[in-house]
Amino acid sequence: MARLILLALLLAPVGTAHAQTWSQLPSPSGYPLYSCWFDAADPNHGVVTGYYIQAFDLIPFEYTTFTGGATWSYTNLYYSSSFLAARGSAFTSSTTGYIVGGGVVKTLDGGATWDLTTDVFTIGGQLYDVTFPSTTHGYAVGESWIGPSPMLCTTVNSGGTWTCTTVSDPVHAVASQLTSLARPSESALYAGASGGGGDRTFVRSTDDGLTWTATNLTVNVLALSFTSPTTGCAGTETGILRTTNSGSTWTPVLTTTAAINGLQLAPGLGLAVAADGSIYSSPDDGVSWVPMTSPVQGTAVLNDVFIVSPALAFAVGSGGTVLTYTGPDLAIFGDGFESGDTSAWTATVP
Repeated sequence: MARLILLALLLAPVGTAHAQTWSQLPSPSGYPLYSCWFDAADPNHGVVTGYYIQAFDLIPFEYTTFTGGATWSYTNLYYSSSFLAARGSAFTSSTTGYIVGGGVVKTLDGGATWDLTTDVFTIGGQLYDVTFPSTTHGYAVGESWIGPSPMLCTTVNSGGTWTCTTVSDPVHAVASQLTSLARPSESALYAGASGGGGDRTFVRSTDDGLTWTATNLTVNVLALSFTSPTTGCAGTETGILRTTNSGSTWTPVLTTTAAINGLQLAPGLGLAVAADGSIYSSPDDGVSWVPMTSPVQGTAVLNDVFIVSPALAFAVGSGGTVLTYTGPDLAIFGDGFESGDTSAWTATVP
């Protein structure tokens, strides 16, 4: 009998064995979580964000862990309606980070404390995603109350002040909500959009957001990630699309029945999470995708995913769901052959 069990394990598909390595961490909250970040220099250190509805306000909060998600510390980010609905987050170091929503908050101690830097009235709308390509320069996208219309906000002084402008194309209408953002180089600023009812949902700028061009994409884009100025993937309501020409054209690479809410590409690999709790991995910069075993398949909505290293990742979603992947190198494909180039990895993941 022992020999039969051993033989069955040896003959089991490698991808199936690897798929078992996602696990659920203690939930910090019963409310939905919308973004997560973990420190590549110290993976035990991480931040998750979310919000809940109370009366007419979207009450924002964040949880910080220094124990890899075993324990969490809570911070209420509600500042008398001046900051609402904590959504996207970005860190420029182990200590300095930002959360956007209705306004912007900033931490200088790794998430232990937060200060309101820009309120919802200054922003004049809601922000959904944020990125900082340097310690001083940051970009955030969302929806302006005027219109409503798609909006880009930028800072050049480490989040001290933000300048917000409407994103528009002189020829085509752009969907009202900019939901996702990618900044793969100084000459490439891309944004995904949704909520347009047939309007264009992918726009790009080559002059730091001063002018924009919309491409032919019209399906709602919920997540966006690029590994170079030309190559990237978009998470949509019906799967994942891939481009190799800066978004001029898109090719379907994964079809799903649930929306892809979170997606991240990194050198040689990628992860995506869906509204039905599904998780997908890519060993080749998003060219192909395979399903992984998810402990919340069909029971939770997953909203965001964050790759810390080729063998460590986190995902968050509804009901305070926090998942972690601590298995083999994610660049290992379902057939067991290692195809990802992890030599490009450094202490921080783009």
